[in-house]
Amino acid sequence: MNRKQLVMALLCGCVWISGGGCESPRAQRQPPPRQPAQQQPSVPPLRVETESLQLQWREPGSPSRVVWEASVPQAQASGAQAGATGEFENVRCVLYEEGKPTTDMYAGRVRALQRQWRVEASEGVRAYSRVNGVRLRADRAIWWARQNRLIARGNVQVTGKQFSLQAREVELDTALQVMRVLSP
Repeated sequence: MNRKQLVMALLCGCVWISGGGCESPRAQRQPPPRQPAQQQPSVPPLRVETESLQLQWREPGSPSRVVWEASVPQAQASGAQAGATGEFENVRCVLYEEGKPTTDMYAGRVRALQRQWRVEASEGVRAYSRVNGVRLRADRAIWWARQNRLIARGNVQVTGKQFSLQAREVELDTALQVMRVLSP
């Protein structure tokens, strides 16, 4: 479904729900009596599928300063205001440090918690530093944007031009320049 079809489907759904329907105004029936709140069916969360969805976190008070951007084919989010949490699959994203793109990251699953400025990645996490060419592979990773900290866990492999490291848990800066082994 392309974006135009999605928008039309949502608009038609809104018109139908608001009573517009397909009948002429004369033929419209009175709405059924309102059920008590406990008997009304709950509305399931909206899941939108699109060919490509571009997301960005921007620094509050500095709209031109990007913190994180991602390209995702599918998304499910809760909360429409600042502080929303999103869960995404097959994510390609860019991590920024002081407004500059430093690291490209891919993961099979990503949970982004904007209120905490934290990105949790799992299922085949891979990262590549644009600054120094260091590559990272791990089962899971948590990026704390405000703290400029990336913690990689599970089958961690870090490879640079002149080194290779394997560990269970490693802490790095966003640009993958400074590393500390937490668990060999």
